[in-house]
Amino acid sequence: RRRRRRRRAAGGDHRAAPAGEEDARVDAGGGGGGETEAEAFARAAHDATASLCDNYSNEELAPFLEPLVSALVTGATNVGACAMARARCLASLACVARAAAFDFEPFAPGTLRALASLAGAEASGGAPVDSLKRLAVVEGAAAVRARALAAMATIVAAVGEDAAPAGAVDALLDAATKGVSDQGGDDASSTMRECSLRCFGRLAVVLEGRLSPWLPGATRAAANADDDDDAGGGGGGGSSAP
Repeated sequence: RRRRRRRRAAGGDHRAAPAGEEDARVDAGGGGGGETEAEAFARAAHDATASLCDNYSNEELAPFLEPLVSALVTGATNVGACAMARARCLASLACVARAAAFDFEPFAPGTLRALASLAGAEASGGAPVDSLKRLAVVEGAAAVRARALAAMATIVAAVGEDAAPAGAVDALLDAATKGVSDQGGDDASSTMRECSLRCFGRLAVVLEGRLSPWLPGATRAAANADDDDDAGGGGGGGSSAP
């Protein structure tokens, strides 16, 4: 299989990033104010990770993937961490997967299994886990779940469906279809719909016709959500989804 080698020109990115894929720049509400020293350090570390992904080829990133992926998956699945910290880990993980391309393949199965439990997108046959009930004590758990869906889609788009565990992509599409139909009027529901739609956009690139069984349901759900938003006056003011 042909390996993608990504090299940036001195003047910046040689290709435009797909819309909405500045995943690692999760808004933390500003760099000052009530931000602690630890939070400022974490924000800078994630910004540095995004910069590495922007400026290094997949071959240059390869030696650093194992510790990077391990740390980011641990951070994303840490139920004791705040929602913002976990969202940043998920965003950086998606950024790393996209930049690493096929070099991410050895890490894809384990990473997708870990995120599936978090995202509520476990394949049939696995132990059923209601991540929202388990994470109910964590503020922003629903938004973290949405970002986990988007991160999973980014990983599959980077390495291909064959590298994913059996049933993982179907379960991801089922969860994304449910996410598109989330009709709550709060910011978390808006983030869930946005991330779920982003799943379909990213997976369409690699799945092509395989995506067709999910499109009618997703399209109906999106239309219904739009109608509800119009009836309710447009809902919230958007999201900072990855």
